[in-house]
Amino acid sequence: MTASLSPLVILAIALGWLCAFVLFWVMVVSLLAWISGWRALAARYRDLGLRERYSRQRVSGSLRGVGYNHVLRVHQDTHCLYLAVHPLFRIGHPPLRIPWREIERREERNFLGWPRTRLRLGRPPVADLVLPGAVLDAEPS
Repeated sequence: MTASLSPLVILAIALGWLCAFVLFWVMVVSLLAWISGWRALAARYRDLGLRERYSRQRVSGSLRGVGYNHVLRVHQDTHCLYLAVHPLFRIGHPPLRIPWREIERREERNFLGWPRTRLRLGRPPVADLVLPGAVLDAEPS
């Protein structure tokens, strides 16, 4: 004799798993924002304007050792560096607008043949951002 689950029980289990996954996702992404220093940067440099276009998208980089692989959006002009993440990771990661006067270019180096740029963000420093060298090579618009 086999017992079968009613469709209502199956639906409740599926919704429970979905809610658990969403809660887990929110917790992990929020924790990464805190560990990386993004939340501390947002307290000072949150971009309240809605920027529709970023000159570079799907950029990889890291903040305090937390890798943001292919989810960063980067734009620069003569006044500021703009950073945002892909919308799926936006929880705890509001867009940033960091004035260049608050950024110190620390070093240019190669990692396994790939040029990398390390920027110290904030005065006093909040976090170091590491980006591919080519991202900041172009003149700001």
